[in-house]
Formats: sequence, C-alpha cells, structure tokens
Amino acid sequence: MSAALLAILAGCATIRPDANASLFAPLPAFAVGDSFTFDDGTTDRVVAVTGDEVHWQRSDGAEFVTSRDVLLPAASWRGGDRTVQRDVTPAEGLFPLRVGNEASFDVAQRERALPDGAEATTREAWRCSVPDAAWVHTGAGWFDTARVVCAISDQTEGGSLERVFYYAPDIGFYVRREERRADKSSGTVQLVGYTLGEPPLSDDALSRRAAGLQQALQDPKGAPLSWADPNGDAEGVITPEGLVTSPDGQTCRAFGELIEANARRYRLSGKACSGPGAVWQVVALTPARSG
Repeated sequence: MSAALLAILAGCATIRPDANASLFAPLPAFAVGDSFTFDDGTTDRVVAVTGDEVHWQRSDGAEFVTSRDVLLPAASWRGGDRTVQRDVTPAEGLFPLRVGNEASFDVAQRERALPDGAEATTREAWRCSVPDAAWVHTGAGWFDTARVVCAISDQTEGGSLERVFYYAPDIGFYVRREERRADKSSGTVQLVGYTLGEPPLSDDALSRRAAGLQQALQDPKGAPLSWADPNGDAEGVITPEGLVTSPDGQTCRAFGELIEANARRYRLSGKACSGPGAVWQVVALTPARSG
C-alpha cells in the first residue's frame, strides 16, 4: 500500500457496512492506564476505578467520572471554569450491546460556573438505538463496531442533536463520534491511538496465566500456548520469541500476550529471564499501543 494511500486512510474514517451483524458486547471493565487519543488532540486516561465508577483525566486537565457504560453522559465533570453534575434516569443503557437494542433515559444536568458559583439546570431526553454494525477504519486501525444512534432533545431550552457512536468491543470504547445539530452544523472525532492497561484478572485466571507463561517460555520451539480460566472469565494466548543473553549472563526471552477478559481484548509485550531453578521471572511487561 502506498504512503499516500496510508496517509489518506489515517486522516479520515472509512466505514463499510459488512461488519458482523451478530456482534455482541458485554459491559466493559476498565483499568488504570487505559487511554484513548482522538484526532482533535484530546486524550482521555483512566486514573482510578472504584467499583462501577471510572475516573478519567483529559489531556487539557479536565477530570470526569463515568460508569462502565461510556456511551452514557459523564456523571460529573470538572474543567476550565465550570463543574457539572448529571443524573441519568433510569441509569440503564444499551449494554449488553447488540444490533436491535433500544434505550430511553432522561438526563438532569446541574452546571456551576467558577468562581462565582452561578448555577444552571437543564434537562435532556435521550432516545438511543443500535441499527446496525460497521467496519470502521481510523488512524488507530480497523475495528468491528456497533453503530449507536442517540437522538437528544433539550427539554429546557428546546433544540436537538443526533449523536452517533461507533463502539468497538475489542477495546471497550468508541472509535468514532459524530454530532449533527438541528441547525445542520456537524462535527466528528475519531480515534488515532489507544493504550489498554494490564487486565484485572481473578486469582484463578492469574494462576492459569502464570502457569501458561512458564510452560510457554520453556518450550524451545516457541509455539504459542493457550490458557483459559476454568470459570470462563478470561482466556489468553502466550507467544514466545527468540532467546537472548542479558549482559549479566542470564537467558532471557521476549513474549507477546493476547488476553480476552472483561469484555475486552488486551495485547501486551513482555520479557522474562530464567532465574534459579529454571523459573522464568518477568522483568518487563507493557501494554501494546496503537497509534
């Protein structure tokens, strides 16, 4: 593929309607270190997870809190010269996400200006549906997505807009967001890069993963090795790479991991060195990055 064509693809989203129409997406889980960068220059990064609350920090310094359903409006926001609190009623969204789903909810928003504390309250009615699936290409790659269309009506001052999310189950986030207003103005942002932190795993899954890693690294042929949590919560594939000798004489080996857990797909890169008793000790492990 030519460099010119790659540049064109990276600069806009290509959408094909031939995605998997049976796409199914459970509610995702998030981990500290997850981050998503868009072509408007913003990066949203997870800084804490408390139960079903996900705490984010934006690259411009704004802080906000969402539920695990990132398609719902943020529950709170603080940035620049304002703070926002939102109540969503009922608090159920579209998950588990599949084509044909519909959901309706109301949003009460209290916005406070800083530093004088002037407060304004607005109400919105959201009506969302999942009409189809689509393959989407952005600067971060190709994604199998569910297209989520939300019609939003301002119940306080009138006006409406349509917000469309292209949600990718593999990363637990949307890769493209479109907005169309009643006055015909519109805007689009798309994902250009992301990092998924190491997945939170149960003790059983961690045990299976650790045993699989030892077995995979001891195999001189470097064949991929699969493991699975007996409870069905997670599974993974470990792919060893070539052997190298460290400066202190240890035998070391790089490896890659693909883990499916928490309704998301995680890719990690690591290095382990052979310690006492021929036990491989992981000395480096980082999330694979895209973009």
